[in-house]
This record gives sequence, C-alpha cells and structure tokens, in this order.
Amino acid sequence: MDAESPPDRFESKTAARAWVRAVLRQSPQVDYASISRDSSHNVIDLLGKRVHDHPPRVMIYSPFRHEIDPIMVGSYAISKAGEVCLGTARDRSSPLCPILIDPAALRDGRWTIPDPVEDAWGTLIPRSHTPVDPATLDAVVVPGMAFDRQGGRLGRGAGVYDRFLARLPERTLRSGLIPSALRVERLPTEPHDIPMHAVATERGVLEIA
Repeated sequence: MDAESPPDRFESKTAARAWVRAVLRQSPQVDYASISRDSSHNVIDLLGKRVHDHPPRVMIYSPFRHEIDPIMVGSYAISKAGEVCLGTARDRSSPLCPILIDPAALRDGRWTIPDPVEDAWGTLIPRSHTPVDPATLDAVVVPGMAFDRQGGRLGRGAGVYDRFLARLPERTLRSGLIPSALRVERLPTEPHDIPMHAVATERGVLEIA
C-alpha cells in the first residue's frame, strides 16, 4: 500500500478519517490477503508469548471492506484447543457481546457462518449462539481505520469498541491490526478512548509500554 505521508498533527478525528479514506482511494489494488496473513502471524507470535499455560479464548472480528482479516488468529486459537468469539450487538445502542463461534466457521481459512443472520452492525453471526463473559477473554483483536505508536485507535465514530474494551480486565491483551501504511505517529484522542497493548502490521508488532 503506497500511502501519502500523514501530517505531523491531525486537527481532529474527522481530519484523520479523511486522510485514511484518501489513502485507500489512492491504493485500490492492495493485497489484503497478504497483509492479513503477515500481520496475523505477528499477532499469533505475541499471543503465544502471552498465553502459553492454557488454551486461549480470543475475540476476533469479521472484516468489513478495507479491514485486515484476523481469521488466522482464530485458527491458531483453535489449533491450541482454544475458543474463538465474535462481538455482536442486538441494536446500535447495545454494548458488544462476545459469542462463541463453531470452529467449522473458520475452516480452510474462510468465513463460513452456519445459519447466518446479520446483527445490528451488519456482521454475519450464527442464528443460535452462546454468549461469553468478556472477563474470560485472553485477547481481543481490534479493527480500526488507523492506529498510532502510542496504541491510539481511530474508529468509525460510534464508540462501540471503546465501550466494550473499557469493560475488560487489564490482563486481556488488546491488539490492533492494521496495514503499516495506516499506522501513524499520533492520532487525536479523547478521554473515553482505550489504547491498545500492541499494534500489529505486516511488518511487525509494536508493543506499547
């Protein structure tokens, strides 16, 4: 992804989102499969270091357009006898709730949700599902429009993930996943923003002190 260099300082989150959209328009032929593979491997390496004494329970996301696909992170958890969750919500004012996903939904590296329905955010989830206590998650892989070197995240403006992440114990690994071209030096932040513990790209993983 050939990106226009970000400004030294974004005036607002709106300006940062406009910059991201401009970068994506200028890079229509991005190999998301390759970026997803390499950045997911970097998350897996970090997860293996953090969770090695029990099967991991991780929450990933089903990607929308221009988002990195974390399905390999889910497949890794399953290979370690762990469990995979997706976040869902009954309506757009409800908090995200992790639900268990059948390992068959990730078979062969492709999303295949059985008996799917759309949730409030357009994510396909199984019609029949089991909620999970967020406090039991070992790691959450978080999408974003951009991340910065301090772990700051640029979302789409609804605050859905920030409200969810605020409910997690500090031990739960919060990892952003983003193309390296969209990891910037610093993003505008607000008091309710929850920083990541790590930000992974296809070039490596940055652990936040």
